[in-house]
Amino acid sequence: CPDEMLEAAVVHSVAAEPIDAIIAGQRPFRHPHHSATLAGLVGGGSPLRPGEVSLAHHGVLFLDELAEFKSSVLQGIRQPMESGSVMLTRADGNVTFPARFVLVAASNPCPCGYFGDEERECTCTVPQIRGYQNRIGGPAHRPHRPASGCPPHPSGRDFGTEAGDELRAAAGGGDGGPGLRLVARIADGREGV
Repeated sequence: CPDEMLEAAVVHSVAAEPIDAIIAGQRPFRHPHHSATLAGLVGGGSPLRPGEVSLAHHGVLFLDELAEFKSSVLQGIRQPMESGSVMLTRADGNVTFPARFVLVAASNPCPCGYFGDEERECTCTVPQIRGYQNRIGGPAHRPHRPASGCPPHPSGRDFGTEAGDELRAAAGGGDGGPGLRLVARIADGREGV
């Protein structure tokens, strides 16, 4: 949609981010690190700058290792998810940035990453598993229902196709971590494997 493309390009332009891909018809795909601050996700700073939720406007915000994000940061993106915008208030006035995005999140089931794995044994205690899973319970589960779990992708498997290469590049490459495993399953689904 040309209007959506223009809106996304304007947000990226305000943030001094490249707009070539958006103008070419590619929706934004943002994947901030789990150490991102609340200001980094919703916006802020001086001068005011749109955050990741606005930079993902009309696109995808992918939060890998969701349980590693600070609870206050996850709680902070709840309002933009519900309203579709972010209002930042400063002494000289308010600024509103759009924030209509699809949230995709991935997380390990426990600190060691092997709870429920058929090939490797989990080394975590039950309280560790509960504590880890509860870190994402409130803010992530209230507005939207989580999707089903995703078993690990077989290690060492090569995509060997353009779609897989594009998805791997979008996920930032990697060492086969959980984000890349999710990307691998998406590529498999797109390629009909």
